[in-house]
Amino acid sequence: MEKKYLLLGLGVANIALKKYFDLKKINYNIYDDYIFEYKKIDLDYNSFDYIIKSPGIKDNHFIIKNGHTLEKTIISDLEFFYTHTKPKKIITVTGSNGKTTTVSLIHHLLEEIDMGGNIGIALGNFIESSKDIVIEASSFMLDYTYLNHSNINVYTNIYINHLDHHNSLKSYIKAKLKLIKNIKKDDYLIYNYDDQLLRRLFVGLDVQKIPFSIKNKIGLYLIDNDVFFNNQFIFNIDDVKLAGVHNKYNILACIAVLLAYDKNKICYLERLNTFKTLSHRIEYIGRLGNVRVYNDSKSTNFNALKSSLNAFKEHNILLICGGKIKDDDYDCIVSELNQVTFIMINGENKKTLESFFKSNNKDYIVLDNLISVITLLGNYLENVDIILFSPGSSSYDQFNNFEERGNFFKQKMKEMYELIV
Repeated sequence: MEKKYLLLGLGVANIALKKYFDLKKINYNIYDDYIFEYKKIDLDYNSFDYIIKSPGIKDNHFIIKNGHTLEKTIISDLEFFYTHTKPKKIITVTGSNGKTTTVSLIHHLLEEIDMGGNIGIALGNFIESSKDIVIEASSFMLDYTYLNHSNINVYTNIYINHLDHHNSLKSYIKAKLKLIKNIKKDDYLIYNYDDQLLRRLFVGLDVQKIPFSIKNKIGLYLIDNDVFFNNQFIFNIDDVKLAGVHNKYNILACIAVLLAYDKNKICYLERLNTFKTLSHRIEYIGRLGNVRVYNDSKSTNFNALKSSLNAFKEHNILLICGGKIKDDDYDCIVSELNQVTFIMINGENKKTLESFFKSNNKDYIVLDNLISVITLLGNYLENVDIILFSPGSSSYDQFNNFEERGNFFKQKMKEMYELIV
């Protein structure tokens, strides 16, 4: 019997599936709250058996609720991809922070394979491909998977995140763990050993494990900038152009994947030295006089902000932060605040951030939006050598995504100030 689908939300992922469905003449409908043509008040629930949910749509959406009641099968594009793509080796990376950089590093090493998922390239584009693939998987994508299986599974870390979507840390972790729901003995589990939660979660799991660490001599580990695997030196990362302790973890995760994928390709590690910093991830955009300016719009939670601040130890930072209101662990950056000279707060969560920084005796100013911050920041550069735009918050209060926010910051900084590149 022919399967019939409802594409719920026409985001990047479902637009790619729409093209695939048209190509394969698969029966489907579309519902989208924000596109008049597809906002159907009289939606016929008998016209589909499966709902493919765009990642950002929450479980309290009326179609999701009705779908559960009517026993419709609700899946993500990740699940559809796995169940319809050609046989291939699949590498999947998840975690609270570092996913995009890690996936990009892996693809830089293994440039002959495909790359897709939450990184912004829809998986629907690769269903017909015979190439192996590296996937960035968010908790939203993993939450509605059932049969999905990955040969190499990577966890960068797990922090409190997306509780506005998952409602509890337990539900968030449960979604993340769906990546290894169908793991087999011969599959690889690569994880950050220094993340104590991950270490506890994976005790007793009988699979091929490669823990990575910068604090412990276990699995794949780092001493100074020398990488060791099972106590054997394999590579030095002095020439890898990525700043910050968090990127040392991302580099180790990437190297672990290469070892799991094909140990004979260890010579590919030299390619790491030609990797360029990604846009919106501690991206250097120029100097304002003697002050260096960095765009870190990808910083959408306070653990990401902590990593960014750690990248500039021994510097005096003017921090620009703020965005969408959501639950977060603000206290995680307290130990990094000594290096922050001044803070420019903006966005929907400005009152919460003001209260936090005030309680920590920091100098700050509160503004409504990012353009106001950019307009006035020239007045607050005394005793500053780094301008760090690292919001620590989601972008959806003022922008459609972190890329749009980062591009706006870069464009306005270049328009309003004479940046020296």
